[in-house]
Amino acid sequence: MREYSFPYRREFSTLVGEIYRPIATIYLQAKNKRWRGFTLYADSGADITLLPRSACKGLGYKLRTGKSGYVGGITRGKIKVYVHELNTKLGEETFKARIAFAHTENIPPLFGRTDICDHFKVCYNNKQKETTFILP
Repeated sequence: MREYSFPYRREFSTLVGEIYRPIATIYLQAKNKRWRGFTLYADSGADITLLPRSACKGLGYKLRTGKSGYVGGITRGKIKVYVHELNTKLGEETFKARIAFAHTENIPPLFGRTDICDHFKVCYNNKQKETTFILP
């Protein structure tokens, strides 16, 4: 059994003060075949991994060649996204995953469940302040 753990990130919230937020680092394969790392908030409520527009450009892909759609959140607002299926790596595990790139920069990078969590059991350990991905 393989495990990949990521420490929570210490941040400040105007609502609750100091807070530790779960994060994870994944790697996406760019058009030139090189891997590029992204550290994302590990959001168990996010349906799909979401990155800003610049991440798509930085990977060498054209934003609008992805499948267009919209994502929403607790504010009921909708953000236009373009979904690309990319080679993805977490730890030593490589697989295809659908990644949504927002039409804007003004979004937090979110680690979503679609395609990625099919491969792992995910444990949020608030006491130890780490997120662990376990390969069954």
